[in-house]
Amino acid sequence: MGGLQRRVGVLVVEDEFLIALDVEDKFQQLGFWDIHVAHSVEQGRDVLRDHVIGLAFLDVNLGREVVFPLAEELRARQIPIVFSTARSRGDIPVEWTGYPILGKPLEPASLLDALRRQGVEPDGGG
Repeated sequence: MGGLQRRVGVLVVEDEFLIALDVEDKFQQLGFWDIHVAHSVEQGRDVLRDHVIGLAFLDVNLGREVVFPLAEELRARQIPIVFSTARSRGDIPVEWTGYPILGKPLEPASLLDALRRQGVEPDGGG
């Protein structure tokens, strides 16, 4: 049996509205439907408080803030994390470089590979 099923809640934290829509669409194509989009660390925390989340997709830079305080909370809960950034991998603090880090624009094959590396096997989609 693969890691998580498509019923698992996905937290997408992305400050750019159109990019967030694209990421949400890519998760839906993989068979995930319980997707919660947040545009800041605070909104991400609200989602964590109000929903059962089993996977997080985090843009590293959210305007003037970085996502790492939220990533700390996710790591403490042992929720799989995939990072996304338009910057180089060298801009990521070393403690987070063991997690998948995807570039922008997001490629579906890269997302699928990153999910599998985190033990998440999408169930359905195409």
